[in-house]
Amino acid sequence: GFPIVFRCSQWKQDDYDARIAQTPGELATILGALADAGVDVFDASTRRFWTPAFAGSPDRLAAWPKRLSGRLAMAVGCVGLDQPHQSKVYRTKDNVAAEVTDVDHVVQAMERGDFDLVCVGRALLADPDWPRKVRAGDFGAIRPFRHDHLSTYA
Repeated sequence: GFPIVFRCSQWKQDDYDARIAQTPGELATILGALADAGVDVFDASTRRFWTPAFAGSPDRLAAWPKRLSGRLAMAVGCVGLDQPHQSKVYRTKDNVAAEVTDVDHVVQAMERGDFDLVCVGRALLADPDWPRKVRAGDFGAIRPFRHDHLSTYA
């Protein structure tokens, strides 16, 4: 009676080189079992959603679950921002900033059918009106992300 969403990542908070799978075949084995168990949506988390998931292919991680399982796929990672998640740096409380970028590459990937949904995190913490401003094309009005936005809502 409710959707099951499973987040898979090609990185870990303290290990940006960690991979859930080294090849598309390994990923197919993992995702196939999860889809058979009832997963409806795969939330593919990467530090930069546009980064290719595997050597030799330009496809980003969010494109693979959709292709391999036939299930919906969601992309997450730097949507609307120019800097990736940097958990090691955030813990130092330096003023880590991520400037606003347009979302043309997100729209193009969705139009290609790479993924169905987009998850936005830090951009929304910085500016809760982000969706409205993006829809209006008013990127200049969007507040950029700063480290202190992490404590604003805590």
